[in-house]
Amino acid sequence: MNAALSIFDEATRVEILTQYGILEIPTDEGLEDLVRMAAQVCGVPFAFIALVDKKHERLKYRGGTPGLDLPREHSFSAHVLDQSEPLVVAALTEDPRFAQNPWVTGPSAVRFYAGAPLVSPEGAVLGALGLIDFQARDLTVPQLKALRVFARQVMTHFDKHREATALRLSEERFTSAFDHAPIGVAVVSLSGSFLKTNRALSDIVGYTTEELSECTFQDLTHSEDLQADLAHVRDLTEGRANSYRMEKRYYHKDGRIVWVNLHVSLARNREGKPLHFISQIQDITEARAAMARQKELATRNGSSAPALITT
Repeated sequence: MNAALSIFDEATRVEILTQYGILEIPTDEGLEDLVRMAAQVCGVPFAFIALVDKKHERLKYRGGTPGLDLPREHSFSAHVLDQSEPLVVAALTEDPRFAQNPWVTGPSAVRFYAGAPLVSPEGAVLGALGLIDFQARDLTVPQLKALRVFARQVMTHFDKHREATALRLSEERFTSAFDHAPIGVAVVSLSGSFLKTNRALSDIVGYTTEELSECTFQDLTHSEDLQADLAHVRDLTEGRANSYRMEKRYYHKDGRIVWVNLHVSLARNREGKPLHFISQIQDITEARAAMARQKELATRNGSSAPALITT
């Protein structure tokens, strides 16, 4: 037997498999083509991609044949999970691990199995690219080499899907956090247009999301605060700062003044090119008004205090 490959316990291995998001996806024609080619090159009537979860072997791609879920205890490919190299069983009836398997003893009468492990970048074996035949046989050295190559190509497909799945989930989490943030949040273009805003910002300035999409932050910023704001923006775009914070005033839709605490950062691409601004806006109008009242009260109390008599 080949040396064990995966360093993960079973729960972690299944979790990594789940991260790929491939257990429930529809058929992928590229993978179906790989399966057909593997069967043709290896000279067998049937090839498939088997993904092994906690309880099942899921035959996801079978050269155009609909997928199939099998109990894990009847799985050939489950025996590949601790393999670093393809498992080849030339005569299933003569191997005690498989001789009593229903796929061997039943009407299907499978006699040959080979499976190349599908290995994630972490080293977790997700399942196998499998081959079966209805007569005992073996693989030639070139066929065995081809099976390894096809398995790596399958994982290239899977890794791309995993990356896409991770990106989609990240975007969903960002959208949820963005939409439900307790403070105003906006994605702002380099020219100042509001590209995306949340409900909290609409509550602060009185404009709907649609109305804000037709505005710039310059339109809403109090004229006395605009130049200071633009100076901070230039510092970001010219690389002199990574973010800035300031208190400023917005014009509310109804004409009143709204004080906010503004925090702005600049998003860049991998090459460092500026993409857009991320603005976080907290309404501090009431807080400033309360501080003003306290200051006024303290001033009044101080002016009404009796003067000290000195001799």
